[in-house]
Amino acid sequence: MKVTGTVEAIREIEQTVELARTKGKILIGKEVKKKQPIQGEKWESKAFSRSYEIYADEKVKDWEDSSHAFFKLLVSDAVPINFWYEYRDGDSRKGMGNVSIAKRHLEAAYKIIPGFKVAFKRAVGQNNGNGGNHVS
Repeated sequence: MKVTGTVEAIREIEQTVELARTKGKILIGKEVKKKQPIQGEKWESKAFSRSYEIYADEKVKDWEDSSHAFFKLLVSDAVPINFWYEYRDGDSRKGMGNVSIAKRHLEAAYKIIPGFKVAFKRAVGQNNGNGGNHVS
């Protein structure tokens, strides 16, 4: 499922992931930040994406200290969440972003990331209220 909306609405969703990691509620297995290259001298690359693989099982959080937890981490399914933001001048999507998460992982994200459901539903609700967001 992909929700497109304002940078602020999508960033609010991403902040719930970052806060959950800070408070130790989730383990992020992989975090990727990457700029999207743009062709031409006039265009500065101001589009970027962030991807997270989230593990929520309490037993995997101690993976560095326990061989059992490390094994559990290896066989656990991650919840992948991808964020994309557009800041380039001259692009019709400037000020927009999107978040992508598989529908099958959405309920898990709602349960394990405090505030994720509220922020996600708010972005979807803005779409339904013609606030500029799009769900696909």
